[in-house]
Amino acid sequence: MSGSTWAAKVSAAGFSSVRAMALISQTSTYDTVLATTRGGALYSVHVPTAGGFKPGVKLVRAAGSRWEKPINLVAERCGQYGTLLVGIDRNGQNAEMFAIGHVNGTATVINELHWVDAEFADPAYFRMTGRPDLTPPLNGE
Repeated sequence: MSGSTWAAKVSAAGFSSVRAMALISQTSTYDTVLATTRGGALYSVHVPTAGGFKPGVKLVRAAGSRWEKPINLVAERCGQYGTLLVGIDRNGQNAEMFAIGHVNGTATVINELHWVDAEFADPAYFRMTGRPDLTPPLNGE
């Protein structure tokens, strides 16, 4: 975002297997998202904000792990370098909450916190900041 306007709208090939993603970090030079794939892997995707759209992708958890179910991911800043992540499975009508440390490939610490007792029937979920100028930037990477 640049003020209240979306900036640098671009796309890239190679993301057709992505099932869900959530923004976890923003700096002046890059954005980072966590993304799940249809096969159940969890990746971090490091996207430069200038100089062309050439994202760097790192495996966080291998395919076949618990990340095959979330259809939506919602992330919020947690402490100095952490992220609170909710993985929502609308098919199973449930969600699980995780505390994720500084994202560092497969060495990333992920703590399962608990299941969220609620109904998740909406088609989309997202992080709403209210006023971006007053909300601390995400810094999970």
